[in-house]
Amino acid sequence: MAPIATESRDSLRAVVRVLGGRAVLGRVVIRPDQAIDLVRDGIPVDALRRLAGVIDSPVRRVAELVGISARTLARRMRQRGAVLDVAESDRLLRLAGAVALAEDVLGSEAKAVRWLRAGNRALGGEEPQSIPELARRSGVTVALLEQLLPALRRGKLVESRRGVKGGYRLARDAAQINALQITEAVDGDQGLASDRLSPWDSVVNGLRGELESLDLAGLAAARKDLADGPMYYI
Repeated sequence: MAPIATESRDSLRAVVRVLGGRAVLGRVVIRPDQAIDLVRDGIPVDALRRLAGVIDSPVRRVAELVGISARTLARRMRQRGAVLDVAESDRLLRLAGAVALAEDVLGSEAKAVRWLRAGNRALGGEEPQSIPELARRSGVTVALLEQLLPALRRGKLVESRRGVKGGYRLARDAAQINALQITEAVDGDQGLASDRLSPWDSVVNGLRGELESLDLAGLAAARKDLADGPMYYI
């Protein structure tokens, strides 16, 4: 069996940590086959509560993102040891992966939370936005944007303009840019190469498909929903 890349193991550990680790999941998850078993058996509802706390968002709003109605959530919260079904568990794991990726790219949980909750549409405007303005609106540091934006420009996802009114803007409509394109532009394959050997084939292909299905317009709308949500907890 081919060895699992260190960065892939680290990514899985980050996802597990976001979900509360062994204390919440009730098991050790450090390999992809263990993650698959976790999804099949059902992720504990408490992991959804933990993720909501990490991103500073109401549990109900996170449940909606996973596809759980308020009534179903209330019923499961009353049940001792309740778990999500396979589809819900899969979506929760992928959402946790997006949060872990944001933490990794931005450098800290606090910065990731600010980015996730910010209703920033700076890159979606017709006029280019300067890096300082983008930093102010997004909560991301100027130094990090100076690293990310050139990579996005090389990936032809944003375009730049020089001069006094220069800056960056999207190279095409937000609905035509997906999360896989952004990830590959910034970090390369990062273990997402479609030709990676077993046991990662199904995991990698599933992750690539999920990232490809998430367009920037939808992500922006989801972020706005989080930003507009009331600050309360169940």
